[in-house]
Amino acid sequence: MPSGGTIIVEAQNRTLGSAAEDISAGDYVVVTVKDTGSGIPADILAKVVEPFFTTKPVGKGTGLGLSTVHGFVKQSGGTLRIESTVGSGTSVQLWLPRSIERPVEIADKSDADNTVVNAGEDYPSVLLIDDSNVLRELTAQSLRQHGFAVTCAGGGAEALAMIERAPYDFDVIVTDFAMPLVSGLEVIRFARNLRSDWPAVMITGYADADAIADRPPDVPLLGKPLREKDLMESILAAAARAGSPRAKQASR
Repeated sequence: MPSGGTIIVEAQNRTLGSAAEDISAGDYVVVTVKDTGSGIPADILAKVVEPFFTTKPVGKGTGLGLSTVHGFVKQSGGTLRIESTVGSGTSVQLWLPRSIERPVEIADKSDADNTVVNAGEDYPSVLLIDDSNVLRELTAQSLRQHGFAVTCAGGGAEALAMIERAPYDFDVIVTDFAMPLVSGLEVIRFARNLRSDWPAVMITGYADADAIADRPPDVPLLGKPLREKDLMESILAAAARAGSPRAKQASR
């Protein structure tokens, strides 16, 4: 919406009595985001969920936003539907399976969320790589609050330069998989040319399954959205497998 406008977010329960081409029959929560922007031309509407496809100028968008959303809803058993009219705006619907079960209550949430807590200088240092500024900063803030020393890189190419310049400054590499130019897998492979046992954790939202499967067997894979506890435990476990003294101390 280059000239401003209105964004409306709605949620409603919907039931499909019969399966459609892109979704099974059943009960769903449909989250709809509508804008009054410039709209999407019909000839590119089908392409907007493809990884790295963007209509924004160079440096203004990665083309990973809608592809990540699309992957999330498909993995959840739902679908993504987009309707758009040039000059009038766009409507994006996220169809997510609805559950009538109540979530399992945790007796002591503070204990559950803080199984791994501050260990200060005993924690392994982390090189965090993600081309999404928002996700990178949120993840970095979370890790720092729990005592990790975190250095950030805004993409694979930047990370390669940092790794080559100081291969012993970071104990564990935490990297997104799908990034422009240089993927997270390529970062890990490069790093292990310098340190063959360099601990690493890979994060993904929506990416090619065969490419992810080609990662080293000792690199754990975490899906987005991340849970703090899962990420911290994966970092400590990866460092401990490589024999990091600080990781072993922190995991006790």
